Amino acid sequence: MKLQRQTLFGGKEGNCFAACVASLLGLDLSDVPNFCARQTWWVDLIDWVRPFGLRPLSFPTRGRTDEWATWFAPDQVVIASGPAVRGFDHSTLYLDGKLFWDPHPSGDGILLVNDVIFFMAVEPHRVVAR
Repeated sequence: MKLQRQTLFGGKEGNCFAACVASLLGLDLSDVPNFCARQTWWVDLIDWVRPFGLRPLSFPTRGRTDEWATWFAPDQVVIASGPAVRGFDHSTLYLDGKLFWDPHPSGDGILLVNDVIFFMAVEPHRVVAR
């Protein structure tokens, strides 16, 4: 894992989500599109990670951090998103229901987790080959 800091800030223009994707995949931030600035960000994300042999899966958590961490992806770093103190939705990395990495320079994290995205290997040979 190569932890990346976001370089763009605020609302849909911010690239915190891209920084999380880059961190998870061990890439530089400059190699990852700013998906959230796009209208079709989810479809674009699916298409973009396909060559890595991955498929993103998203689950709403409705703020129940203590429950979702044991439901799926134990011991796996996931992208957790929710409201930040700055008034925007924000993406961070969580491990076992706790903040693992905040790409924002403040490191404040999020107030609660509204949804979680993790990557499932659908073509393991591509993941291993990488």
